[in-house]
Amino acid sequence: MALRRNQKIAFVLLFLILLFYYFHPAYVYAKSQAKDTMTSTTTLFINGTYAIPMPCMIQRSIEWIPLWYVSKALRIALGVRSEWHDGQWLFDTDYELSAADTEQRNPTSDLSVFIQGKRAYECKAEVATDPWGHKSTTFIKLVDMTRILEIMNIRLVKDGEFLSITKTVPVSIENVISEGSNGFLIITTPKFIYSDVVISHHFIGANIFRIVLQNIEIGAYLNHRDVSIKNRYVKQVVLNPEGNKLVVDVILQHPVRRAQGMTSGGFMLGYAFS
Repeated sequence: MALRRNQKIAFVLLFLILLFYYFHPAYVYAKSQAKDTMTSTTTLFINGTYAIPMPCMIQRSIEWIPLWYVSKALRIALGVRSEWHDGQWLFDTDYELSAADTEQRNPTSDLSVFIQGKRAYECKAEVATDPWGHKSTTFIKLVDMTRILEIMNIRLVKDGEFLSITKTVPVSIENVISEGSNGFLIITTPKFIYSDVVISHHFIGANIFRIVLQNIEIGAYLNHRDVSIKNRYVKQVVLNPEGNKLVVDVILQHPVRRAQGMTSGGFMLGYAFS
């Protein structure tokens, strides 16, 4: 009888202990965190040529990106080298960081990003396992990853299950158009250009040749859309920024009777006047 009573008391005590831990704030928070955290797989594309499946972490509707996968992809596809050392992401790149881009140390941040030895960005980070077998992988928020890459003129875009990274190329109108010999207008783009910068190039009228560029820095063009250029074949060059695209309309002095184009690092547009 006493044994049965002791068993009942032990059962009640165990129940109360479990009840206490179940409603304990720390347990409730941990349970909430586990419920609000899940993993997903995103395909990472760089310049449209290099693709890698990448595990992401979604926590409270915020997407977190693993540094290791992005670092590897940047090195293979763009030649941008980086290393991780004691809470610091160190980039070795030819990009020169301006004084305006440098940041002071933020004691509340978990990650410091350095470009060529200069502090460029501070943000929060999470360390977790990933489905690919790494015991500890550092994740940062997608918005922070976007801002870090933007500093180095690298553009990151999330589109559903796909994440694309593209090197942006500063384009100057001086090296977009130049005069060739024998009735050829040579339209070129800067050195180290990537294939996905030029979307299209074609005539939209008898004397208007349109070039559409993307993933370039177009801020400098917002204050002067019309550009004068000394070229006996070209009357005017009109620049129209459209989102992340730049539409370049080359207005020729005379209508073109026939034209042909070829791409070789840039374009060469051959034409004859009617």
